Amino acid sequence: YFLSNMPVPYARVLEQSHAFLQAFDGGIFSGDVLLIKPEPAIYQLLQARYALEPAQTVFIDRSEESCRERV
Repeated sequence: YFLSNMPVPYARVLEQSHAFLQAFDGGIFSGDVLLIKPEPAIYQLLQARYALEPAQTVFIDRSEESCRERV
C-alpha cells in the first residue's frame, strides 16, 4: 500500500503515466482525501480502508523526520 502527500492533478498524471502503481494493492493520495502526512487521520484512513493491522505493517519513508514521528 502507498500513502502519498500528492495533490490531485499530480496524482492523476502519475496514475496515467507510471504503471508501477499497479504493483500496489491500494493506496491513498492526500489530495483525494484532503488529509496529509503526518496527521494521524490519514494513517487511520489507510488502515480502515484496507483492513490493515498496524502491528503487521512496516512504514518506510524517505524523510527521517517522518519515520521518527511514526515510531
